[in-house]
Amino acid sequence: MDVNDPLNFELEDEFLKSPPIVSNKRRKKVIGLDDILTDLLREQRKLKEEQNEQKKSKTKKAKKDLKDFGEEEDIPLWGVKVFADKKAFPPLEFPELGTCNLLQSFLNSELNSVVELAVEKGDNFLEGLLINGWLPKLAFLCGHIEKPVAIWSFNTSEWSKRPVFSVVEAEELIEIIICLFLDRQFQGLLVLLNDFVEAIVNYFTDQEWHSSCENIAKFIASRVSKNLNCIQFVECIPVASSRCKQLKSAMVYQNLLSYFDGAHNEEDILRLLRAINFKDKSCDFFKMYIHLVLTENWVLSNSLIEDNPVIYEMFCLFLRQCSSLISASDLRSYASMVRHRAAYLMHFSIYK
Repeated sequence: MDVNDPLNFELEDEFLKSPPIVSNKRRKKVIGLDDILTDLLREQRKLKEEQNEQKKSKTKKAKKDLKDFGEEEDIPLWGVKVFADKKAFPPLEFPELGTCNLLQSFLNSELNSVVELAVEKGDNFLEGLLINGWLPKLAFLCGHIEKPVAIWSFNTSEWSKRPVFSVVEAEELIEIIICLFLDRQFQGLLVLLNDFVEAIVNYFTDQEWHSSCENIAKFIASRVSKNLNCIQFVECIPVASSRCKQLKSAMVYQNLLSYFDGAHNEEDILRLLRAINFKDKSCDFFKMYIHLVLTENWVLSNSLIEDNPVIYEMFCLFLRQCSSLISASDLRSYASMVRHRAAYLMHFSIYK
């Protein structure tokens, strides 16, 4: 037994026992205000991360639902580039014309003593022969044509303005102007282009216009792509005159015929439009919107069709289908645009 060891009675006495030693580890468990703030910020950060994950999950689910209805497509804007890179105009002045045999033979003839044509005015003389059709006849009689005259004739025919148009040339001019409507570079000239169309359609006689209107409409329908360009060229045609309205209606009609292979007349077009199933997931509402706008312009721009009770009633039924069978909750691309436009036409066109 060690001298320093406590006696037996000292071990049994509670008051004589030494107080327990508090370990440093337990003291570390004491939580301060900084620790509470740190834990609070950590919990808030964790909660925010969970909320972000929930939002991402909901967004992903919404995209999947939209894809099930019909995936959103990037619809290209209307517009075509009519002109390619600008090229320099060919020279219209040919000094070689003064030395060509055709002009020299006339200058040395007795007839020139009356006309008194100078060499410097030789191109004007040849231009008169070209416009009146005599230059090709002279070349045919001679059996050949000199190179300077041939080049000058070609460039003059291509780049110079002719004072009188044939029916075919007038048709081609209207077709060119309508194509210019689709080039965004000419947006600032739409008023002038409209005036040109108005003037040229009045160039035809009544007998010529009936066939020319159909020819122009068929050409445009074959050239314009089946997208928003179809709507643009139709809406740019002026409707100030009856002929312009007739041209617009004819162009739309030919365009609709090209859309529906099984259509041969007006009733076929409307019958096929009414047969479209809006509930089908494969229904293309972008094309449906184009069909609706074209049909609207076709029917409402032609007084003969608008006064036809059968055609007009089918058109009204088609509008009623578009406005009532397409749900307001349908999220497919262009579905709401088709429904709203049809409802607008129902209100302002049918109850006129």
